[in-house]
Amino acid sequence: MARQLELEDPWFDFSDYNPRTRQLHEITIRRFYGFRVFDPEARRLLLKEIADMVRSQLKPKLMLWLCVDALVREKIEVPSYTRLTKLILGAINRRKQELASRLELPNLSRRTPDRLHTSSDGQKFEVRADSLNANY
Repeated sequence: MARQLELEDPWFDFSDYNPRTRQLHEITIRRFYGFRVFDPEARRLLLKEIADMVRSQLKPKLMLWLCVDALVREKIEVPSYTRLTKLILGAINRRKQELASRLELPNLSRRTPDRLHTSSDGQKFEVRADSLNANY
């Protein structure tokens, strides 16, 4: 943080911060504020919230902030950005596959649901394969 604020001679050096001490401080702070660790139970709760958001077709950025709000409301430790985005994108992809399974799709799309198929937005003059997903 000191480097980001361009402060000279920061009095705190993270390299001197023992990992065990950091972990103890983390636990102490969590207990003081009454939060619990992000465990499998918290993950299931969050996945349920995310599934509801995906069905409502909210934008991913809004979903991220609503996840943080839900975790804070439930007094659950907020995991990393990467972990949250992986949960959100996983839920979006599961919903996409669920919806695609209800459609009449070409065989190619059914055999490879995760494959990115050619764009069919009307901008291409020729599509050489059955298409479902646009690549941008």
